[in-house]
Amino acid sequence: MRLAVESWAVTSSLSFALDCCELGFLRRQLGVRSFPFPVNSEVRSRCGLQTSLSQVVKRRRLIWLGHVLRMKESRVAQQVLLAQRPSQWRRARGRPCQTWDRLVHADTRSLTDNVRNTVGSLVDWSVDGRRWLQYLGDLASNRTQWRQIVETLAL
Repeated sequence: MRLAVESWAVTSSLSFALDCCELGFLRRQLGVRSFPFPVNSEVRSRCGLQTSLSQVVKRRRLIWLGHVLRMKESRVAQQVLLAQRPSQWRRARGRPCQTWDRLVHADTRSLTDNVRNTVGSLVDWSVDGRRWLQYLGDLASNRTQWRQIVETLAL
């Protein structure tokens, strides 16, 4: 179930469904079949798990982001991440789709809040302006520092 989760664009409803599915699997492993079900935290502690599946997905997404930001600029993964949309590009009508960029931007927003207010315009720090990725690239260049950041953000 956790194959290549770092590339998923997880919406809140999908995250909820993943957590429900995970708890169903854990209850089945424990042999809990009747009501009242034990509390979710008790089920996780009985199985020896501290984090939910949605937290694991978020953590792996941030680890992958750090990995891509540390790559050389000639690598395709970094070129795709840092690519700008064409100026004539227009999105379709309706609600914007949840993209990987938007998820990572939301996950790391607490890191960039302090700097965003002092450096550059708000447009530069939006999802489409890539200044936030440059700032995160500076943070990710130090692996031990990035691991600590990921652990605090993934909780």
